[in-house]
Amino acid sequence: MDSAVDGVDSNSRTFTTKRGHEMRIRMPRPALWHVTVAGLRPVRRTLVGVLGVSLLLVAVPALADTPDTDGAAGPAEHIDLSVGIDRSAHTVTTRNGKVLRGITVVDDKDLPRVRREQARAAAQGAGTDANGVYCLASWRFIRGGATDSHWRTTAQDWRIFANGQRNADYWNQFFLPCWLSSWREHYSYMFLANSTGDIVARDGSTQMYAGISLDGAESTFNTYAKFLVCSYDGHWMFLHWPGYYSYWEPGNRVVRGDWAATTTGQHLFHLDPAVNPGGC
Repeated sequence: MDSAVDGVDSNSRTFTTKRGHEMRIRMPRPALWHVTVAGLRPVRRTLVGVLGVSLLLVAVPALADTPDTDGAAGPAEHIDLSVGIDRSAHTVTTRNGKVLRGITVVDDKDLPRVRREQARAAAQGAGTDANGVYCLASWRFIRGGATDSHWRTTAQDWRIFANGQRNADYWNQFFLPCWLSSWREHYSYMFLANSTGDIVARDGSTQMYAGISLDGAESTFNTYAKFLVCSYDGHWMFLHWPGYYSYWEPGNRVVRGDWAATTTGQHLFHLDPAVNPGGC
């Protein structure tokens, strides 16, 4: 076959060699490449230049700036971090069907203002609703400093381990940051477990569990469920109150409490999406 090309007629889809031979070719038409995998944007197929008699078809996927929570359950599934949270009804419905009422939902963008106002009112002894429960508008993942170390509860006694894989039973790894309006620290939180409908508790040096009812007394929350979420380096956090630190054991992935005076790698956690990147 003659390889020296005089020209290509894209309308008739033919090309003619220098020796006058006309040959018909199949030229692919431009088309859209629809990408369904999370993190990839749809991109347009384009025809590129002709080299000799070869025509090249190139499609290049572009990575999107999507959050970690987008499609984390797999390529075909989007994790809804607002599932069960009803702002207008002031309720949160957890995986087991428990409906928690009387909750004020706060958007992340409004969080700094709301917490400052509440802290100021509490410090002045103003008429805040002492037991008013406030929660953020989306669930969080909490993990330790290793692969597959997301917090998850057991089905037996609601103990917490850092052995969860975010792509598996992700609902069991949902924790909702909440607080009482009477708390003065703008970085103080308690964590509602989606799997149990109860609040994460600590008890001295024992294993943490998600078993305190949201209907409990404020003194119970203050003693067992209140955590200060403090920035370690802007990305990693440590949870403590007072002098107490949460930590996870790398060997068996148990999440426990510790009275250590300083933080170590086992005391650091990553909240996704982030909570309080500064403070403490």
